[in-house]
Amino acid sequence: MEVNKEEENVTNVVNTWGLESEAEEDFTRSWYPGLLTIFMIIGICTFFGNILTLLAYHRTPQLQTPTNFLICNLAVGDILVSIWGQPFIWVGYTQTGIEFNKGHKWMCLFTISGIRLTTLASLMAIFLLSVERSIAVFCPFRYYNVITDLAVRVAVAVAYFITLL
Repeated sequence: MEVNKEEENVTNVVNTWGLESEAEEDFTRSWYPGLLTIFMIIGICTFFGNILTLLAYHRTPQLQTPTNFLICNLAVGDILVSIWGQPFIWVGYTQTGIEFNKGHKWMCLFTISGIRLTTLASLMAIFLLSVERSIAVFCPFRYYNVITDLAVRVAVAVAYFITLL
């Protein structure tokens, strides 16, 4: 009888501290479904909008300039974010996803790595585009000597290599 009272007291103390079993605890908030819907709409629109950008560049020879190549590089980075980064964010806003990530630390690390890599690839594309535009503005007479197809392709390859480090 004495043992049962002690167990009951410990259970009450644990419950008052909010340390209930994780299976019963709901980690989601009431606004998560709305946020999840917005994230899904943005991810899907991002994917298809950037696919259209790549198709326009590929099918129209007049658009195949170094600047537009960098814009397509940005589109590829954004597609990677929408394919690899967004789904992990979506899972993070569901009860099942939260419980799975809590029990599997490798999934949490994989999620962080995926989001980091894809976001960094997109940021590197923005950086390259900014450098190219700066050269066009500040060195207009040397632009065509500095910004060549080969130079842009090498810069993109180096940017992706840096991203993977």
